[in-house]
Amino acid sequence: MIIGYQGQFLDFTIHKNGKTLYYNINSISDPNKIGEATENEYTKIQDTVIDNVDACYFYGSSLTRNISLNLWETAMVIGIMEAKRLNPFRMMSTNLDKRHTEYCSRTFHIYPPCIGSGLKRWHQLIDV
Repeated sequence: MIIGYQGQFLDFTIHKNGKTLYYNINSISDPNKIGEATENEYTKIQDTVIDNVDACYFYGSSLTRNISLNLWETAMVIGIMEAKRLNPFRMMSTNLDKRHTEYCSRTFHIYPPCIGSGLKRWHQLIDV
């Protein structure tokens, strides 16, 4: 399960074997309710899509340390033992200096939308 949090939007995606099985986006006005919203979405996913989720990764420009911790705790409560920020750089090597490498380490959860172009299209775009 991939959870994105940007602005007032929280989106949930389920991928299995390279296929998107589920996608939903929710408006969320109170960041303190992210755990509750995640539990509710997980219940819907279990009822309609898949029985078990092996891992949960979160990303987004609005993700803070507290929200990451909240999502991690929520994942543990619902039985997902692998939960962490989504790192799009983990399979890449770099020649960056230490300062830039540390910056990337602290901010890597911001960059996963860049990898979205490699996923199959879930929504049909409107041609204008």
